[in-house]
Amino acid sequence: MVQLLTKIRKDIYVNILSPSADYKSDAIIYRLGTFLKYFVTENNYRLYDDSLVFNFDDYVYDKDINKTVDNFEKI
Repeated sequence: MVQLLTKIRKDIYVNILSPSADYKSDAIIYRLGTFLKYFVTENNYRLYDDSLVFNFDDYVYDKDINKTVDNFEKI
């Protein structure tokens, strides 16, 4: 039983660190207000990082969701 659980744990770690093409995402992630970026695969080019979290409302957010999406695309 212990060997089975060890194998399952190892498989989980391998799949998180190196996901197969079926589970791999190439979507861009906008990171706000967190230091966690090391759980995102290929985080060196998929993350938009903003240290000016308090200016988020000024630059991106709008009550109209379409305007917010447009602002993100412009970034």
